[in-house]
Amino acid sequence: LWGLIDEVVEAEVVVGLAMARRVRAIERARKFSEAAAADPGLGRSTASSRDLARRSFVAEIGAALRVPERTADRFIHTSKVLVNDLQETLTALSEGRLG
Repeated sequence: LWGLIDEVVEAEVVVGLAMARRVRAIERARKFSEAAAADPGLGRSTASSRDLARRSFVAEIGAALRVPERTADRFIHTSKVLVNDLQETLTALSEGRLG
């Protein structure tokens, strides 16, 4: 039984690593999307165009991950907070200390 439990724990570490990778990727994509929406050279720098860009980004993440937009929005928010405000927590997730 202990060997099977060890396998479960190892799988949980792999899941944590994948979650940390997803968090970082979502945050990079969010930053890129916001920068593109705020670029006056693209002619889309109004508040409504930035809002539209954000809603489009949420929809894109939702479609890519096959989750509802509300879930995608939570992923985006959580990713932003982990990368920018909770780096130690993200590191622990990356190292398999959280699952």
